[in-house]
Amino acid sequence: MVKKAASTQTKKKPAKAKTVTQAEAGIHLGITDRAVRDLLTEFQMPRKGFDLDELRLNYLSKLRESAAGRERSEESIDAEREMARLTKERADKLAMENEQTRGDLIPAEVATMLFAALATDMAAVLDNLPAKIKRQIPGIASSDMEMVKREIVRAQNEASEIDQKLTKILDDLDLA
Repeated sequence: MVKKAASTQTKKKPAKAKTVTQAEAGIHLGITDRAVRDLLTEFQMPRKGFDLDELRLNYLSKLRESAAGRERSEESIDAEREMARLTKERADKLAMENEQTRGDLIPAEVATMLFAALATDMAAVLDNLPAKIKRQIPGIASSDMEMVKREIVRAQNEASEIDQKLTKILDDLDLA
């Protein structure tokens, strides 16, 4: 009877990732230390103790993408962003035109004119206040009446500047 030999087959342990310095990685990949640092940043890998195999695979993938013309350069990304910005601006402009057509939005210049007209109307109402107060309170002291008139003049002056105030508010809100 033949005795079977014990199994000499051992399980292989996964290979430990090989970490190298940036200079060693540069020599291995045929690029400068600076290029290695740029790749590590681009691939979001640590600057020290990085896996050489992971770096090499990422670098080869980048080279393949570049050779196939699929690499996204900063210029192409900027062009895409600019196109997206222009598209959004066009959509915003159309939305504002639609709101104006529906009467939901008026131009700032029209709003300024409306507020100025309202301020003029308010000034006229304020002009009539002293006479109304005198009729309602015939015994009002003249010093009190003078104080009322001063306050009315102050309010009228503020109301007369409503168009400048509105422009300033719109500028502060960056809406004008």
